[in-house]
This record gives sequence, structure tokens and C-alpha cells, in this order.
Amino acid sequence: MKHQFFYFVTALLMLIPFLAAPADAVDLSYAAAEYTYVTELTAPKKVEAELLTDGMEATACEFSAGDTLKLKCESPIGGIYLKFDMKQTRWVASAGEAAIQFGTNGFLHEYADVSPLDSGEITLTFQEDTQICELRIFSAGKPPENVQLWQPPYDKADIALFTSHSDDETLFLLGLIPTAAAQGKRLQVIYFCQHNDKPLRLHEQLNGLWTSGCTHYPFIGRFPDLYSESIDEARNKYAANGIDEDQIIACQVEMLRRFKPNVICGHDINGEYGHGTHCLNAETLMKAVEIAPHPEMYEDTAQKYGVWDVPKTYIHLLEDNPITLDFDTPLDYFGGRTAYQVSVEGYGCHYTQHWTWFTNWLKGTDEEPITAASEIEEYSPCNYGLWRSTVGEDTGIGDLFENIAPEEYPAETQPPAPETMAWTTTTTTTTSTTTTTTSTTTTSTTTTTTVTTTQTTAAQTTAVTEPKAGEYDADTPSNDLPWMLGGGAVCIGALLLVRHLHRKKKQKAHFQH
Repeated sequence: MKHQFFYFVTALLMLIPFLAAPADAVDLSYAAAEYTYVTELTAPKKVEAELLTDGMEATACEFSAGDTLKLKCESPIGGIYLKFDMKQTRWVASAGEAAIQFGTNGFLHEYADVSPLDSGEITLTFQEDTQICELRIFSAGKPPENVQLWQPPYDKADIALFTSHSDDETLFLLGLIPTAAAQGKRLQVIYFCQHNDKPLRLHEQLNGLWTSGCTHYPFIGRFPDLYSESIDEARNKYAANGIDEDQIIACQVEMLRRFKPNVICGHDINGEYGHGTHCLNAETLMKAVEIAPHPEMYEDTAQKYGVWDVPKTYIHLLEDNPITLDFDTPLDYFGGRTAYQVSVEGYGCHYTQHWTWFTNWLKGTDEEPITAASEIEEYSPCNYGLWRSTVGEDTGIGDLFENIAPEEYPAETQPPAPETMAWTTTTTTTTSTTTTTTSTTTTSTTTTTTVTTTQTTAAQTTAVTEPKAGEYDADTPSNDLPWMLGGGAVCIGALLLVRHLHRKKKQKAHFQH
């Protein structure tokens, strides 16, 4: 019995290296190469596999729970970039006996570091029904700038931007994100609305944020996008949808307590051009600021996050205690572009909104172009007012963080040069009885599609680069630990086994003697 237990423990120790942990950090010391490809896809008729590589977020490929997507490349695959259609779902990347769990952070655009698998043949197993808009494959290293390496929302923010809709942060509240990024501030974006009824706006939202310099995932609002032209109309429309003002204030209080920002910026109390949701967002935020420090109010979030008294609250276009922000000075962080110019690029990602009057408001016309934030007179994005402060009044220097000690974070790196490589993919449909990567193939009608695509990719170089501000911390856990522990366990197990066999040999020799 003792011997059986010994063998069991030894075998268990030797299995540790094959249980790979999720990848938490990408090696940024060199640039990754994107594998351009001729793709041969074998899939059921329901899976239009060419949609994975058409570069369009308006199209999606549907997979059922248990379906697999097999990737094969001549070189090891280091990263897989997936854009989900409506919401992220759980999936596993596996190679041989090793597997890594992904799809657990809620990121609609997910970059998966699969370099620990060290394989050119990787199988993706979808554990839930899902829709994928885009698939891109890379070698190990830092992917191109247009691949979004989202980090979780901050635990503690320097500044929080309470924006209403997807695009407001590049319009009426423009400049704040790139300025905070250039200053190394931890900026958390908090949306009032969600756009689940318009999936394209979900992708535009993330693309615009990333382009503007945001690296930590936003809080996506809990309330639907309901157009209104006054605060009373907004209240009535939300009430008709089962959402009262108390629920909205509760959410605002929760955000303040959760992220504990030193500075917050909110919409004009008149809704800029009169949008009722902007008005309601501003009014409930101001109420929430005064409630958040009191533990007896909304006790559930007070117990979960603690209370928070926001040091400085700025409201757009407020005339009291005015401050004029500079969004027109070139920023080294963005290669000499201004915060206004970066915000315009961010707005450029919101294709579905370009038909609106917002575009001319932001950029002007061909006859009268706007080239600086200071040139926008109506609803000026540069003008705010300090509505409430616990750290003293501003002195007119135009600094949101006046009287608050600054913190420093790593600067942004330059994008890598292009290069191309080749890879192939094969898809099959499977049925899985568990959530592991082991599955049983079922018979189904299949089609074969060949797609030829050429893409610009990032070059593999040996130059050392640094992440964007807030992108990765020195304390980020490494995936090397489970493998180091596993390697040590194998060595210990082997030594114990040799020791055991040596004893058996001695015992056998003793009895023979």
C-alpha cells in the first residue's frame, strides 16, 4: 500500500508541467510577426470560415459549443487575436497535452498569449456558442499597434471619465484620454449606456478608445441608449424601461467607490446640445459624488468597495470656477500629435456616426476646416468648471491635477516595421461532453473554402521596447512559475524514484545473500 501511494504521488508531481496556466503577460522585448496566409478551411455549412479573415467587424462566423478551430503554422504560434461579435465567451487553446483557458476577462477584443504552448499547431475549442468577427495569428513578441492588448479596469484611478455614449469621449469630452495617457495618469472610462442593440458600435467603442491612448478596459454602461431632448424626457423613457433615477445614482456611486478616482469629468448639465441622457448622466453623477462618502447610503457597494470622497469634480461647460484645458500642444508620447488630433483619429473609428453633424462640429468643412480644439467655439471641449473640491480651488494654471501629486508611468513605444509570413488553418466541428479540450467528432456536412489574403505585419527585431502607459506592470504574474515548479517536481520525482529503485535493489541483494 505504501508503494502504491508513493507511485501515485510521484506520477502526480510529474504531471504538473502539463497543466499550463493562462498567459498574463506578453514578452514585449521584440516585435511579433503576423502570419499572413493562404487559408484552407474545412467546416460545416453553418460556419462561413472566410468571414474570420475578411477584416470586417460587421460579419461574423458562428461556432457552437464544442466546435474547434485548428491552426497550423510552420513556426510556433505566439499570439491569437480574436474579436467576438456581441460578447466574449470561454475558449481553450491546446497543443498536445497542454491547454490554456481564455475568454474569462470579458474583453470583446482579446489577445491570447499562447507562447507557453510552444507549438505551430494549436486547437481552439469553444466552450459556449459564440460568434467570431476576426481572427489574426502572430509569432511570439509584441504585436502591432492595431492589436489591442487590453488590461483589466483599474483598481484605483487617477481620473475617471463619465461619458454617456460610445464616441462622446472623442467629441464633447475629447482630449482627456490622450492627455492623461501622455501624463502617465491612470484614466478609467465609465460609460452610461451600452449599445448591445448595435454591435458595430461596440467594436467602434473599443477601437476608438485604443486609438485615443486608452489601455485599460472601460466599464460598459448598464443602461440602454434612449434618445431624448430633455432631462425629463430621459427620466420618463428610462422609467418606461424599468429604470428609475435611484438605480442610476446607485450605479454612479458604485463606480466612484470602485475606482476611487482623484479627479472626475462629466457632461454639461445642459447636455451639450441638449441630449437628455447627457443631462441625466451629469445630474446623477453630481448627486452620486455627494453620496459616495457616506457608508449608510447604498450599503452594499460601501461594504464591497469602501466609501470614497472624490477630491476634484469637473463638469463640462460649467461657468463656475472655470478651467481651460490645452489640447493643442504637441505631445511627445503621441509622436508630436496633439490631444485634439489623437481624439480626431479616435472619432475616425466611429464609422457609423460620421454622417451626423458631429463630424463637421469636430473637423469643420473643406471650406472651413478645424485643426485645433481651441477653434471649436460651440460646446467647447476645452472648457470645464470645478464643481466640487476637497483639496482647494484652482489657481488658473489649467491643470486638472492641481493640488494632487502626480505619478509617473512608462512612455509609449514606437510601432514596429512590417514583415510577412505564412500560415494555414483548418476548422472542424466537434461535440464535447466536458469543458476540456478532449472532444468526440460527429458526422456533419462540410465545405472547403480557400481564401488568399495579404496583410502587413510586424517585423521580428531584437530591439527592446517598452509597453504603453499602464499596459503592463512589473508585478504582472509570469507563466514561467508553473513550468518552473513543474520542472522541479519532475526532478524531485525522478530522484525519489531512483532512490526507491536503489533501495529495492539493496533489499533484493540482501535477501539473495
